Amino acid sequence: GRASFMSLDIMKKAPSKMPLPKDKGVIDFAINLIDFDDKYLDAYYFALGETIVVKNKQAAQKLAGKYRTVTLDGTLTEKSGLITGGTKRSLNIFSKDQEHKLEKYKQKLDELIKQERDLNVKISNEKINIMNEIKIKKLDEKKTDIEKYIGFEMCAIDGYTKEIEQIQGIISDKTKILESLKCKLVSIKEVIPDFDIETHNCHKECAVLEDKIQQEKASIDILNAENIKKKDEVAKAEQILTEKKAELQMIEAELEVEIKNLIQN
Repeated sequence: GRASFMSLDIMKKAPSKMPLPKDKGVIDFAINLIDFDDKYLDAYYFALGETIVVKNKQAAQKLAGKYRTVTLDGTLTEKSGLITGGTKRSLNIFSKDQEHKLEKYKQKLDELIKQERDLNVKISNEKINIMNEIKIKKLDEKKTDIEKYIGFEMCAIDGYTKEIEQIQGIISDKTKILESLKCKLVSIKEVIPDFDIETHNCHKECAVLEDKIQQEKASIDILNAENIKKKDEVAKAEQILTEKKAELQMIEAELEVEIKNLIQN
């Protein structure tokens, strides 16, 4: 038979890098899918050039006019758009061993694509979980701060209440003393009508006690006003806590909906 030969020295050098298109269905350059000794790289490049192995005809059509392509079933598409098809035995440019390797590469590629898709889903879920955990943590911190504030205010109110009770006890004692003095004054007036000096002193003592009572009442009014103010602050704080609890419930509900949507998808 006849054969044609070409010296490796005069062959065009194979490029060090060939940018692979990122279109869907692209597998790799044919030269990258064949095992050979590196010293024959230029010869294989001479034979295969920048032929790209693709999964199907649709992928080949997208690269028509730009690259020479061959599908896994052996359909060859030139840059010019000329398509050569036929039986796998006569048209396939790969040996059975190479076809087996191509099939393994295809399976591995499909497996890697599936793993990438699963990882993207996991990453998305983790991002959602982290964001929700951050929101819940912040709301819990606000809730804790509000509860501490309410606790401090309740302690203050208890202190004011005890102080008011003490003052009321003092007023009650002073009132009893005043009543007792008034009774004594009446008795003295009845027994000693002319005992003006003692009566005058009693009046003075009563006046002093009444002034003290007025002062104590004024103190009570101030404490009552402060007590009302503190109760208003506690009511506002409780309202804020209620709102934050409602916000937390809404976020938890949204989280449940998002999780259900993710599970359904």
